[in-house]
Amino acid sequence: MDHHFSLGAVIKVGMEVIQKHGWTSVGDAKKRNGSVICTADHVKDILTAYQGPFGNANLWTDCFGSSETYTTDVLKVIDFVNHLTPPRGTTRTGLDYYERLQALYDKETVGTKDIGMVISALSFFNNPRMSQERYREMIEDSEHFGTLRNRDEFFVKLLKDSYLTGKNCYVYKFITRHGNLGFFFKNDKLSVSPGECFLFKGTPIEHTLDNYDKVPITKFNRVVFLENHGKPNSP
Repeated sequence: MDHHFSLGAVIKVGMEVIQKHGWTSVGDAKKRNGSVICTADHVKDILTAYQGPFGNANLWTDCFGSSETYTTDVLKVIDFVNHLTPPRGTTRTGLDYYERLQALYDKETVGTKDIGMVISALSFFNNPRMSQERYREMIEDSEHFGTLRNRDEFFVKLLKDSYLTGKNCYVYKFITRHGNLGFFFKNDKLSVSPGECFLFKGTPIEHTLDNYDKVPITKFNRVVFLENHGKPNSP
């Protein structure tokens, strides 16, 4: 049976799930052999049960009414999606995604089958995709940094993270305030998202050339995540 829920409820619960558990795509959930549930299914389960583990007594009264009762954070997501424009060179399939997403965000209620599509917008909310041109500008003057085999603390901004099935771990790629690239592997999902700055302790073990970007990059190991400093005030 296809239940229907307020658009605001879907967004709000999605934000709560991501805040507590991070973002997990369908692909990541499959790669981890069912040890985790994808974000969209987590939201579906909570909404279908009409209850959640968030301890927020106002969650349902804030979300299940009309758009007039939507909280500020929900309205920001709706506005973000309504003003999304496809990047240059987007395929026809990509254009269809944007059209379907914005059509759903124009509705008061959405069905269970559409929850995954609605929630997908949260994976890049507050983290707009960086243009390839901007990315190249940021890294073109990258230099090696840190003294090899000298353990230290480093303050960086995360550019991308992804799960590597073959290695059964995550790779984190980041940049320093001076525009120098670095990366490391971790078995665990860290509490940091692309665009956020963070502090870590690690050992530079290799000064090499990035295979894809063809610029100097520094590899770290024995990494200990220390603190998430959030997004910088300026890009």
